[in-house]
Amino acid sequence: MKLDQLKREMEEHSAEEISRIRTDSEAEAARSREEAGTKAESIVRRTREQAARTVARERVMQRYKAAHEAKTATTLEQNRLFEMAFNAARHELEGIRNASSYATTFRRLLEEAVRTLDEQDIRLHIDTRDADLCRSIVDELGLHCEIVEDITCIGGLDASSPDERIIVRNTLESRLERSKETLRMGVFSTLFGD
Repeated sequence: MKLDQLKREMEEHSAEEISRIRTDSEAEAARSREEAGTKAESIVRRTREQAARTVARERVMQRYKAAHEAKTATTLEQNRLFEMAFNAARHELEGIRNASSYATTFRRLLEEAVRTLDEQDIRLHIDTRDADLCRSIVDELGLHCEIVEDITCIGGLDASSPDERIIVRNTLESRLERSKETLRMGVFSTLFGD
């Protein structure tokens, strides 16, 4: 009988041990599921946060790119209109020789060039169309200048030292080009209100 009792006690003890192991295993499994769920939630939250930061960065980059492209396009258009305005001014100057005031303008340009050089011997570089006018003004002013008909321009002249180491560019085109950058801000302000 002792053997039956021992067997029964062992079975009871085994059943208790199996029950305890099962309970511990289920508790461990529940803890593992809970821990895995917490980790999964954390991973999902971090992934969402990272995705939100990435989307926000992309939006900022797209806005910056769009603003940059718009500014570039605006600047290109402003420069195109500015060049059109200067081309229109140049076109207007092309008929200046026919204006009654051209002789006075040419005289002022010649006097300015001579004053700037401040030399005894001066070489005047002119357009053939201004040859008679230039000789007349040089005679009136009593200047001793070599007159060389070697440029083509809308109007005006260049003057140089005899060795041409010093040259004063005083054609209407060169004056227009020099004024271009100076006048750029004023023209932009007038055209675009900047």
